[in-house]
Amino acid sequence: MNDFNWNDFDKIAEKWDSMLAKYGSYKMAEMVTKTKSWRLYDQKWPFDNMINWAHVLDITDPLLQIQAEQASVEDEAAERLDTEALVANLTPRQKKIFDALYNGQSSVEIEISQGYNTNNAVRWHKHQIKKKYEAIKADKWEQHFEFVCRECGNVFDSLELDSHCPACDNSDVLFLKSYTRPVFDE
Repeated sequence: MNDFNWNDFDKIAEKWDSMLAKYGSYKMAEMVTKTKSWRLYDQKWPFDNMINWAHVLDITDPLLQIQAEQASVEDEAAERLDTEALVANLTPRQKKIFDALYNGQSSVEIEISQGYNTNNAVRWHKHQIKKKYEAIKADKWEQHFEFVCRECGNVFDSLELDSHCPACDNSDVLFLKSYTRPVFDE
């Protein structure tokens, strides 16, 4: 059942050691992160970054550690396209607020510099920008239904239109509203 051969492992370890000696820690780490298997691993577990390889490769170069935390070219290009799509969908006022936020201004500074009477207007525009951004980033949308139980008064959400109260398992529920939520695949 176990087809593992220790001789093969020794050959792989020798090959690894010879490549490490030939290229050095920095170049070896750079080569590993360019492989397809590393990209798949990094997409599945994005928080396990290359710094975890430091003890294996004996990486002490702080520049390499900084580069390990940077986004890939593909990720940066995808983010730039999403940002361009977002800016194209914004109203003129939302574009002004987005530009101010992008330049590091706070809500209060935007309120003062753009002449709003209250901070709530700025916060509302920020919320609308966020909703548009979520619409761009969402992989798909789910339909949700909100109900209230006529027996115990529990208000609850469900993905199904025919639902039972989770608190008392009563089927006599009153439909309140339906809405959609973005779903992000991670």
